[in-house]
This record gives sequence, structure tokens and C-alpha cells, in this order.
Amino acid sequence: MKKFKCSQCDYGSTTNRSLNAHINSVHLGIKTYNCEQCDYATNYKPNFKHHVNTVHLGMKKYKCGQCDYATSYKNNLYVHVNTVHLGIKIFKCSQCDYGTNYKQNLELHVNRIHLGIKNINVISVIIEQVIRGNLIII
Repeated sequence: MKKFKCSQCDYGSTTNRSLNAHINSVHLGIKTYNCEQCDYATNYKPNFKHHVNTVHLGMKKYKCGQCDYATSYKNNLYVHVNTVHLGIKIFKCSQCDYGTNYKQNLELHVNRIHLGIKNINVISVIIEQVIRGNLIII
């Protein structure tokens, strides 16, 4: 049960420390850990360490056992193995047998094949997906 409740939103925590970190970060905009090499800031030390190790030191903790692929994120390795080595298609069309590993490719497929929209600017769709964080690099 979440004993500590935020008075400004629906957030709840089991510890007062987490509640204070939430208030400082979300409502007051205060960040405890600030990167000296870029604008990244956070209140959570593990997130900060992960940022420095992956972004600035280039560490890739998760390595594929079947090829040379390596990544900083466990989920990316999971997606890589499933899509590259097991042939699993993450995104499937509900109207036909088409499948892909990229959300933006499915959106393009539906627009072009099923909706008949031929003049979609592919670059703008990809940029939009990168901004949304939906582009998965394998």
C-alpha cells in the first residue's frame, strides 16, 4: 500500500524519500544529479550512472550471444534477438499478413496499401517516430 501521497497529483509511494524526490523532480523541477558533459539531469543516481556509462562512456552491458550486437538497454537486446534471430515480427497488420519490426513501417503500410494514401513523406514519418521514441534500432 502506498502510504505517502503527493498533495499535487495522484502519485503515491511506499517511502517518504521517494515522495520527496517526486515532488522535487516533477513539481519543483529540481534535479539532484546534473551531467557536466550535457544537459541531462535527474534525481535518481542509478539513472544518472546509466546515462554517463551509456551516453558518454559508450558502455553496452547487454550483448547478443548469436552475433556482435551489443546495447545499453535490456529491452533492445530482447527485441534484437526476437526480430533478427527468431524472425518474430513485432508489429502486425490487422488487415493482412504483413508484419514488420518497426512501428513506422506498419503505419506506412496501412496508409499506402489499405487507405490508398500514396504521397506520404517517409522522412517526416521517420522523424516523427524518432521524436515520439517509437523508432527501434536493431
